[in-house]
Amino acid sequence: IFIILGDGLLLQELKSLAEELGVAERVLFLGFQKNVYPVINLADIMVFPYEKDAFPLSVLEALVLKKPVVVANRGGLLEIIQHGSTGMIFPMGDTGQLAMQVISLLKDADLRAALGENSFKRFEEMYTIEKQLFSIGEVLKSLA
Repeated sequence: IFIILGDGLLLQELKSLAEELGVAERVLFLGFQKNVYPVINLADIMVFPYEKDAFPLSVLEALVLKKPVVVANRGGLLEIIQHGSTGMIFPMGDTGQLAMQVISLLKDADLRAALGENSFKRFEEMYTIEKQLFSIGEVLKSLA
């Protein structure tokens, strides 16, 4: 089952495409979700193919939940995800690469587990409150 969150401009197009391809019964369109943790926790992988959100919190939430992430090569996503280590990165707009990466992750439970573990470690190294406060402190010291 594929779960699609959000209620953006492509929602109707995606619903129509699912119907057209005959897979509508395997796609859940849940719309906007204030709390994405429960949904991400159910998933085997998370795909974030958007270019407009510079630093999406939902990707960080996936790291915390040890979920491998497939993202487009845009914005802050390149700071969060390391290709082949903490997730997979595809060229924005290259649906063939996106599909190949998703399929490879769905077929390989060991790879999913390794990327999930690595992504959690990356979160702990870079994005905890303590790490962020330390970084802010360093910036403030440099301004003094």
